[in-house]
Amino acid sequence: MNPNPNAARVVPFWFNRPPLEWIIAPEGLDEQIKLNFFDLVLKARSNDLETWTKSPESILALIVLLEQFPRNIYRGSPNLSTISPGLIACKPIQSFCN
Repeated sequence: MNPNPNAARVVPFWFNRPPLEWIIAPEGLDEQIKLNFFDLVLKARSNDLETWTKSPESILALIVLLEQFPRNIYRGSPNLSTISPGLIACKPIQSFCN
């Protein structure tokens, strides 16, 4: 199976940074995530990345897109409180876990 190039962007972007940055975002990180990954977050939340359940790396990227990146994208926004739980609502993840 060919590696997923978008998943290959998400995983190192998130996991190659110090874990403290997952909690306390350095200046510019939220905007960088929005600029580089917002389209993928929207696709993941719409269940348009079902093919991402085919490999462990893609599944990990999907989890980051659904659970972490929205927190960064909407930090400080009234929209943050209206974000539905992405991972729970993601049918591809549910089917993979069953």
